[in-house]
Amino acid sequence: MSRQSVVVQIVEHISKQIESGGSHLRACLSAFCEAKPNPRAVLDHLTGLNASDQQALFDGSHETTTHYKWLLYRQYSPWFTLWLHEYKPRHLQRLGYAQVPHNHRYDISSVILAGGYVASAWQLLEDNTVAATHATQFRFGDVIQLKHNEIHSLDKITEGTITLVAEGHRIKGVSQAYYPGQSQPRQFPDFPQRWPELVSQLDRH
Repeated sequence: MSRQSVVVQIVEHISKQIESGGSHLRACLSAFCEAKPNPRAVLDHLTGLNASDQQALFDGSHETTTHYKWLLYRQYSPWFTLWLHEYKPRHLQRLGYAQVPHNHRYDISSVILAGGYVASAWQLLEDNTVAATHATQFRFGDVIQLKHNEIHSLDKITEGTITLVAEGHRIKGVSQAYYPGQSQPRQFPDFPQRWPELVSQLDRH
């Protein structure tokens, strides 16, 4: 590419900020504010990928109940991952992680490239249930930042919503989701957390 793409700009900005001692959340906020990403700029990046980089994007991407997660970039030192979240049309969505109160294993920053949604914040109660505290409408250009232990959910997702999401390094091995009608949160371990169980399973045979 003759000029640096918006995704490369964001990646380099985040890397430099973290390497100089900045936090993931602060680095992502300044990167998004400086680059001002928009759908056309991201499209230009995607159409400029060579065949190998495009295949890596396909291989690292996956589908969830509410959206498609396109892997734009993954870096291991300093660790962060950049995703494009393409939310499904309403008739294709199923109740899933994004729409119930949940947290993450890492700090997360995102900027809305198209559409929008209502994000609700939740408070963990003594009986291990949650109660909503407030809701905020987010639209094009808004930046959302969440620490790994903040419980939130998405609602009223506008058709055609697309977000650019930066995940920080893994802080804990398990995230939680609070599904309606369940007295305890569901635990979602990541693969490093699951590793001993896999080893144990294989060792039994």
